[in-house]
Amino acid sequence: MIFLVLVLCALAFFSYVTEGCEPFNFRRILATVLIAIYGAIYFYVPPFMGMNNRSAGQLFQLFPVCCYAVVLYTEEYPTREKKIIMWLAGIFWLAIFLLLSYFKMYYW
Repeated sequence: MIFLVLVLCALAFFSYVTEGCEPFNFRRILATVLIAIYGAIYFYVPPFMGMNNRSAGQLFQLFPVCCYAVVLYTEEYPTREKKIIMWLAGIFWLAIFLLLSYFKMYYW
């Protein structure tokens, strides 16, 4: 868990530095708040996953971090592709959040 938090902090810091140290960037702030809410729900809201399943760990930990990185670093792509990639990452992130919520409420 600490490693995941450090990775998220590093991604947010490098995004801040590479975008010219802008103090207010709505996309970066919103993505950071959403990943913090997702992490809090994943780590602190019971019930927890009772088995050590590598695929579920990759789905609920690695995939949201990848979506977070895509949302932070979409400035490097051309305009149309940037919007498409950012929206797809946001939609996938929302789908994983809804799947996690479903599993927390009904399955685990």
